[in-house]
Amino acid sequence: MEPIVSEALSECPVDRAVYRLRSAMEADFTAGFTRQDPRKADRYDLVFWLKTPKRTYFFSFSEPRRFEGGGPMISPEIDPKQAAGMNEYSLEYETERVRGHLSIEFDAFGPELYDWGVPAIINPPPALIVARGLAESLRDRPHALSGGDYRAEAEEMPSGLFLLSECAPNPH
Repeated sequence: MEPIVSEALSECPVDRAVYRLRSAMEADFTAGFTRQDPRKADRYDLVFWLKTPKRTYFFSFSEPRRFEGGGPMISPEIDPKQAAGMNEYSLEYETERVRGHLSIEFDAFGPELYDWGVPAIINPPPALIVARGLAESLRDRPHALSGGDYRAEAEEMPSGLFLLSECAPNPH
């Protein structure tokens, strides 16, 4: 089987990789990874981001059913740049407030379509990302998706697969 992304993109640092929806490679919806605030990077050192026409969302990783064979999940998270300016108390408070009770299934695949689990800064970028339920949450639960921000508006995102499409110097 031939890889689904070029070798050059496969060598991009994971925090510079930019993904676009495979269903027409729409530029309106991009995604990627950025480094987690070091105070919160005890298990996972990356945060997943989604940029839509109206805002940018951030998500932390978890694996609540890891020992049962369940895959990774993403939950709303604070922008790591915003978190860097917070003291420990504010960071803990905002993290608890934002995470809420929304978890979305997340899958990342290598160029040969092998399941990679949770991306890490030391690994190459996944070639393909699937976040099942993300489009539905964006449409039906924008407030929960944004960590309770009442200004969040519903958006229609085509369901689809995010494909590694660019290596950018400052993607988010």
